Amino acid sequence: MEIKAVLGQTTIELGDFLNLKNGDVIRLNESYDSPVTLQVDNKLKFYAQPGVSKGRMAVQVTEVSTQGVVFDDD
Repeated sequence: MEIKAVLGQTTIELGDFLNLKNGDVIRLNESYDSPVTLQVDNKLKFYAQPGVSKGRMAVQVTEVSTQGVVFDDD
């Protein structure tokens, strides 16, 4: 089972991607306060809030999705 927390999406030119360096910022299409989507086997299942738990990055589930949208990464 694959679980992904998706913070947002954007489009970036290949040249810009290849020249990324530490400290660069990638602007996402979502607002900073938008919920994170949690996908289970490429299906939207939950919405969550990002945070930290015991010093590690974490997400807290805030809502269960009823959409069942399939995301295809191929």
